Amino acid sequence: MTRNWLAVSLRNGAGGLCLALMAGFAFASAAEAQTGTVTGQVTDAASGRPLESAQVYIEGTALGTLTNSSGQYLFVNAPAGEHTVIAELVGYRAGSQTVTVTAGETSRADFGLTVTAIALDQIVVTGTGVATEKKRLGNSI
Repeated sequence: MTRNWLAVSLRNGAGGLCLALMAGFAFASAAEAQTGTVTGQVTDAASGRPLESAQVYIEGTALGTLTNSSGQYLFVNAPAGEHTVIAELVGYRAGSQTVTVTAGETSRADFGLTVTAIALDQIVVTGTGVATEKKRLGNSI
């Protein structure tokens, strides 16, 4: 009876689906074994105050996040190997650190960002001495 059920299942495609599901679970388990966790905190270097909403990302990957109100960030499933973690926030100089992510382990990268002035490009304002209609101007408005 069992043998007939198995033969019928294989003919109907259920066996192939079952094999595909088992292979998918095995692949997912293998992929999780190849990843680790990266965590840390971003603070103001001068005061030690946590910096909220700083952008933190792992260079060369699609992994990126923002810090919480305590300046903390967390990456799960970071690929194993040596990576550069970068932290950026407007008004602060970007920081970077190299971390080694080990499969199944947690690596830590803390940042102390320093305040920096934001450089702006020069603004040039031009004008004409006579009144001109908008449609006759050669410039876009």
